[in-house]
Amino acid sequence: MALKNPSTLRNKERIRGLFSGSNKISKYPITLLFRANGGLDTEILYCSDKTSQNAVQRNRTKRILRALVRENKDKIPDQMDIAIISKREIEDLDFTQRVELLASLLSKISQ
Repeated sequence: MALKNPSTLRNKERIRGLFSGSNKISKYPITLLFRANGGLDTEILYCSDKTSQNAVQRNRTKRILRALVRENKDKIPDQMDIAIISKREIEDLDFTQRVELLASLLSKISQ
């Protein structure tokens, strides 16, 4: 079943659990951390890594990630907490490359 409206993960306990005990897959420059959330709606955390030097770059990276999730929302599995962590170099890729990159990572989660 496809995700209707991707919501942002804001619960501190679930975020801690996601970073401490989750599965990880990556394909440069994106890394996904994911774990089942026990029957709750899928929520996504958008992160920029430490290579972003200032707030403007971090916010741009997060905007790019949100746009990619909107394009791939039919591929996002249900009942998962997902953290999408991106390096600043995602800005160097064009939009179709970004969409295909995230789609390939999301397909690995679904398997």
